[in-house]
Amino acid sequence: MFTISADEAGSQKAEELKNKFADLIKEYGLEGAVRGEGYAKGASYTGSYQITGKSGKSGKSGKSAKAAKPKWDPKYDPSQYFKPKEAKKE
Repeated sequence: MFTISADEAGSQKAEELKNKFADLIKEYGLEGAVRGEGYAKGASYTGSYQITGKSGKSGKSGKSAKAAKPKWDPKYDPSQYFKPKEAKKE
């Protein structure tokens, strides 16, 4: 993720830098986008990219970062820890 802000004098350089960042990041196989515009009194750009694993350069699988759910083990029975309440006799 990156942010570039510039005043009127630096807006042209900010746009050049934004384009260089976008090209470099795509070269490494990241996916994402740059948002923002050059204005009359300056420029403001924000880029957000992530590793997808499609390029092979990143070493990541591209799957979500969430941990995998544990597989059910038939030897484990959670009911062994819960004893049913005995009904009161009246």
